[in-house]
Amino acid sequence: MKHLLNHEKHYITFNNYLKDRFGHKVFRISLNAGFSCPNRDGSKSNLGCIYCSEKLSGDFAGNKLDSFKTQFDNGLKLMNQKWEKGTYIAYLQAGTNTYADISTLRRTYEEIINLHHDIEVLSIATRPDCINQEIVDLLDEINQKCEVWIELGFQTMHD
Repeated sequence: MKHLLNHEKHYITFNNYLKDRFGHKVFRISLNAGFSCPNRDGSKSNLGCIYCSEKLSGDFAGNKLDSFKTQFDNGLKLMNQKWEKGTYIAYLQAGTNTYADISTLRRTYEEIINLHHDIEVLSIATRPDCINQEIVDLLDEINQKCEVWIELGFQTMHD
């Protein structure tokens, strides 16, 4: 990992890690599957979390009313203004992206990983209390087709 450090920074940037890992520029395209959250839909609360915005922390994600293809293409167009070439992390950012029935999750993940041949990773933001063995098995299955990353959000009232 030391080879990822440079004269500008004394830490490894995510960008440098991705370039080392995949051999080229990789950027995230945020997508919105429209999933809710147990702290929003009333099953645990309806107040949300202190760190979550009104858009369920998906302020930079696509419009949940648009298809994944439209969201991805819009994100791609934006990224291509900055970088000419690269591959992608399809990032399910807004809401709790394992908070649905298994058939909906399967359909969602499959559709997303098949949006573009240059999607390297499906990155899924979720909460630890919204993952069970059935979901882990599905994620393992999807991981055989496309690398899967899980971003776990934690909140506590204790320091």
